[in-house]
Amino acid sequence: MRLSRPILLLLALIGPALAWAIDLQPNDIVAPLPNKNYLTLSYLNTENSTFYRNGTAVPGNPVIDTQLAILRGTHSYSIGALPAVSYLQLPYGTIKPGGSLANYSSDTGIGDLSFATAIWP
Repeated sequence: MRLSRPILLLLALIGPALAWAIDLQPNDIVAPLPNKNYLTLSYLNTENSTFYRNGTAVPGNPVIDTQLAILRGTHSYSIGALPAVSYLQLPYGTIKPGGSLANYSSDTGIGDLSFATAIWP
């Protein structure tokens, strides 16, 4: 019994790390027509002006501006009779603290290249 507790704790801590995936749920994406290529560019801009510490809003005027551009190349195809799609995605973004956080430096950079494939049954 004493040995089973540490093993269960270890499994509980390691288990989520083994499930790194981009999961699609039914009807999240409708299968595209095969043999099509798409190139998309998405732009997101957010401004967060409330900073929380231990569940409580911190007084002051904290501002964090985030700008993000995402480039995605997509190719659809068929595997036998099953429709499928694969894409490569590369994000590029900037974070700019302002207000009471203005003394922190801004940062700009390229994110991780993502590759995903979906196959519809």
